[in-house]
Amino acid sequence: MNIERKKSIKLRNIMKKKNIIIMSLTVVISIILLLLLKGCEKKYTVTFDTNGGTKIDSVKVTKNTKVDIPTKVEKEGYIFGGFTDEEGLLVTDNIEVTKNITLTARWISKESETINVTYIIDDNTKINVVLEKNSSIVKPRLKDRKGYIFGGYLVDGKILTDDKIDIDTDIKVIWIKDSEEVVTVTYIINDKEYKVTMKKGSKLILPNINVIDGYIFKGFKMVDDMVDEDTIIDKDVTITLVLEGYYECPSDCVRNSDVKTCNKVEITSIVNSIGCPSGYHEYGGKCVGERYEATYDPTINSYKCKSSSHYRYTEEEAGGAYEWCEPLTDIIKTKTCPSGYTKENDICKKTTKISCKIKMSND
Repeated sequence: MNIERKKSIKLRNIMKKKNIIIMSLTVVISIILLLLLKGCEKKYTVTFDTNGGTKIDSVKVTKNTKVDIPTKVEKEGYIFGGFTDEEGLLVTDNIEVTKNITLTARWISKESETINVTYIIDDNTKINVVLEKNSSIVKPRLKDRKGYIFGGYLVDGKILTDDKIDIDTDIKVIWIKDSEEVVTVTYIINDKEYKVTMKKGSKLILPNINVIDGYIFKGFKMVDDMVDEDTIIDKDVTITLVLEGYYECPSDCVRNSDVKTCNKVEITSIVNSIGCPSGYHEYGGKCVGERYEATYDPTINSYKCKSSSHYRYTEEEAGGAYEWCEPLTDIIKTKTCPSGYTKENDICKKTTKISCKIKMSND
């Protein structure tokens, strides 16, 4: 019995050692395989196109790796405006890489007039973007917000549709809870489409617009019906801008605020002329004023005028002779404008209001 027992114990020890060896080999092989797989894992390249600025080396990373965005980039004569992705969106935070991507630097000339556009992402997050005045707007690359879907952008409570902004502006992001039923609203503004997402059953949010020169704003329509901010949206719809026009004005005419008329301004040079002051007329190389009857002065036993410079003469008329006086002054040289023109500084200007011709309408 003792011999059998000893054999059994010895056999169990041998099997235990084998199991340990097998487990150890399994762990080693697994580690080797993981290392081999990691070495073979596909890598993606993030390229930084600085567009003439400070050179930045590209970065190779594995999928879903986050890459920090460089901020210290310089170019002589310019202000660095951040990097944009291949969709033209401004990348303001680290980016999760899922493919090869090129980020391009934005540059703003130091001599340009700039504006600040502040994107209000939520109650705690704002993104400031510097733009050249009247340049195309640059939107930020937004991160997903848990529990919400992106709806669009608001400017002063209206849907952002302007491609260009010329003043400092706050733009608010529209977020809708992902539990809500939503609809798509397509705005057609000046032949361009803008799509936003709205909560089903909510009131229509009208877009902000800049009416094209020559047209008069009439409103918005959905199919054949005009709509406003009280219109309830309960399905996907298309909203079209309605304009009256086009009022065509002559090329040399400045359009007035009523759109339908313009002011044509004609300019000519001031002309030199000679003449007499108001109330005088030219006679014999002098300017002669309205005559009046001379006054007899008994102290000198003669007639006299109000001024010794006035010309006195005798005129024979029926019933006797009369003494008359006429004011005299020298002919003067003046700078005047032709009839219908007014003098403004050193030029003559005439403004004529003209009615512009209506060409077409989109209503």
